[in-house]
Amino acid sequence: METPHDPDTWFWTSADKLALELIAQLHQRGMKVIFDGVFNHVGITHWAFRDVLKNQQDSVYRNWFSVKSWRDERNDIPFLYQGWSGYKELPEFKQDNRGIVAEPKKYIFDITKRWMDPNINGKTIDGIDGWRLDVAYCIKHPFWREWRCHVKQINPEAYITAEVIRPIDELKPYLSGEEFDAVMNYNFTFACSEYIHKKIQTQEFDRLLTDLRHAFHAEITNVQQNLLGSHDTERIGSHIKNGHIAAYRDWKNYHRLTIGKNPLYDSGKPEPKDIALQKLLAVFQMTYVGAPMIYYGDECGMWGANDPDCRKPMLWADLEYQDSAFLPDGGFKSKPDPVCVNGDLFNHYKNLIRIRNNSKALQLGEFKTIQLPTPNECYAFTRTYDNETVLVLLNKSDKTNTITAPDPNCLYFDLISKKKLETLVKDKKIEIPPRSGRILKMQQKP
Repeated sequence: METPHDPDTWFWTSADKLALELIAQLHQRGMKVIFDGVFNHVGITHWAFRDVLKNQQDSVYRNWFSVKSWRDERNDIPFLYQGWSGYKELPEFKQDNRGIVAEPKKYIFDITKRWMDPNINGKTIDGIDGWRLDVAYCIKHPFWREWRCHVKQINPEAYITAEVIRPIDELKPYLSGEEFDAVMNYNFTFACSEYIHKKIQTQEFDRLLTDLRHAFHAEITNVQQNLLGSHDTERIGSHIKNGHIAAYRDWKNYHRLTIGKNPLYDSGKPEPKDIALQKLLAVFQMTYVGAPMIYYGDECGMWGANDPDCRKPMLWADLEYQDSAFLPDGGFKSKPDPVCVNGDLFNHYKNLIRIRNNSKALQLGEFKTIQLPTPNECYAFTRTYDNETVLVLLNKSDKTNTITAPDPNCLYFDLISKKKLETLVKDKKIEIPPRSGRILKMQQKP
């Protein structure tokens, strides 16, 4: 019989084995698997908490949770405990000055090894390749230092990224090399949002990116998880559509104002001009320094306000869907929105991923800003690795703009359209169409 806190009694369920089969299949396809580790808290149906709820001080798990008072009906004292961010549905594990206390800490370390280094009937098989850590800022630093050592002993190549939504100075202890390999790079997200919504000028955008790149060792910067949206934000297309609602960087206020029930929030389908800017941001995301992260469905054109509207089921091209006729508050839209995969957007993402995967410069190259005069709606930079140089041009305005070619003696090959730009380089100028970007491979003329 299985004892939940004793790994010597654990067995692999049919669901566990199916997960291991999925991991094996993905590895065969050259893909890596990262699990979401929620180590700060559990749900009220968790076996340890249920036992505490039932047996109170007599529970074997009585030291696992932050209990404020035990139930004492004779003296009319209720059972009170600390829930994450005040939510009683999410009981928090107890912490001391070194982080999570011994009993739940051991359990976390045991499940870490179980999924990174699975053993079935004495045979070791492939496990997961890393972790994304939920609300990591809620657990004290000493725990993460010990846990990192545990992870890297199992697999030195494992990738550890964490949810820590903080300014640069507050991120530094987490990214010193002793805790996480990267964080979900919301500072990247904030800068992109402010630039695309014209809340900052190009020079300020470049300064924010420069500060972020130089804040950490190159090994950290090159693997930062660059995202444009997540399960905790509105969809990127909806964010572009509702840019006037709230500042992304003002995190708490942003969450309050970007829910679908806010009467000022437009929860309708993004318009073509919004999708054009999403495609532009995708160009930047796939060519900038770091590890691009795409939230499922963004590549298909899914839209929605903040949680829970951003967590709709995935869209698939081989299924037909009813029109979206309801508002988040349950009312009816004046005009239903068609629901389907945006094939053009999907192919745009596929093309960008192919371009990045085929370019060492875009994966590992040195970043250099190309200083631009007016217009202020454009941004340009190069990525260089060995003898490969890629020039990236972004134009967020509604009109065609031009920039001066950094090397007029080069040939420029457009990796998106797969065309040479000889006809577009006139008087040493390169054209950038409205709300779009170019990825140009530079080659010296023979």
